[in-house]
Amino acid sequence: PELELSTGLTRHCSSTESDGSVTPVNIVVALTVDGSLNVDEFRNLFYTRVLQKRDRNGNLMFGKFYKTITQFLGYPCWTREKKFELANHIVEFDYHREGVNRFDENRLKTFLTKLMNEPWVNGKSYWNITLVPDYNEEVTTLIILKWQHALADGFSMRSVLEALSVNETIPMSSNENSDSRNVKALANNIRLGTQMLKNIWKTLMAIFLFPYDLASFKAKAASHDVNLWVTDVNARRDEYEISFTKSFPVDAIKSAQAKFGVGFQTVLFTAVSAALERALKKYDLPIAKMLLADYSKPVIPHPKGLTNSL
Repeated sequence: PELELSTGLTRHCSSTESDGSVTPVNIVVALTVDGSLNVDEFRNLFYTRVLQKRDRNGNLMFGKFYKTITQFLGYPCWTREKKFELANHIVEFDYHREGVNRFDENRLKTFLTKLMNEPWVNGKSYWNITLVPDYNEEVTTLIILKWQHALADGFSMRSVLEALSVNETIPMSSNENSDSRNVKALANNIRLGTQMLKNIWKTLMAIFLFPYDLASFKAKAASHDVNLWVTDVNARRDEYEISFTKSFPVDAIKSAQAKFGVGFQTVLFTAVSAALERALKKYDLPIAKMLLADYSKPVIPHPKGLTNSL
């Protein structure tokens, strides 16, 4: 089969464990949108606007969604997934099969922990989307996107959401028939879903930019090289624990930002550091006097498509 050598950060993320599975360097994003999203309609939307999107040369912009990693002579290489089925990657949460009748924030914590611990299936592309209808027993759909870092970085995934959120006019037949009402209803639902996705991708920008806007902070804080990371050989590599903070208004962040003259992301980073300190105190663990954070910086302008350009 046609192979493409995995290089750079992508090669690092596509290394394998002792059992042959790809390293679990995973990213998860959870979004909520108002209204109900039908899984079949969402698959069609994703196929049309993302999987079939092409550049000026006619090449698929997000073709890596079709690909997986295989080992060739000891090197990780990209190859097309055999018998690719979109239904294997975009699914709807089955309340009956899971034995639950309500999906709230507590259930989400449990579900994300389970999702992050699930290994990737060999031979399948490393991404999936789960739609959870009636989130919090409201007319709301929860969209959970999980992918392995070898597939793409946050900037690339932002471009996927942009493509998915493009507002396009769906052509309607000039001849009215018995199914015209259903077609119009479907078009309206797709336009509604598109508008909701268009609104939420702007919020995601702040999330994806969070690690990248700390460059000036690190330059001031770290005046010399320090060995920051020590690996615990006894730690389980597949163990994740998901937790959430309580909701807080964006105005509170803006107020702190204006008072101290710092960036939006710096306020969030400070809040995360404080939360870590409280967690260590709770379990009577030693607290470091200084916390240094490393970060990755994207290449700007960022290449199009699914890449890891940092």
